[in-house]
Amino acid sequence: MNLKIGTVPLVKPILVRLFDNISEDKIIDLPTNTGKSAIKEMALFMKHKMNLESFLEWFKIWMKSSFMEISHG
Repeated sequence: MNLKIGTVPLVKPILVRLFDNISEDKIIDLPTNTGKSAIKEMALFMKHKMNLESFLEWFKIWMKSSFMEISHG
């Protein structure tokens, strides 16, 4: 399997425009069926294994690179 992992930054007006002509059912279906596997593939790509610890490490990196503030104990 040849995986290509990446993200694309989008500003809200573009995202809203993309979803204007899509039914609510299809909008709900997209993250439900695609998001689960995409997140798993990205975490595997970055950490080469999938468990809670590797996922949380990947998520922390992703949040920092997305300029989101992280606060945890």
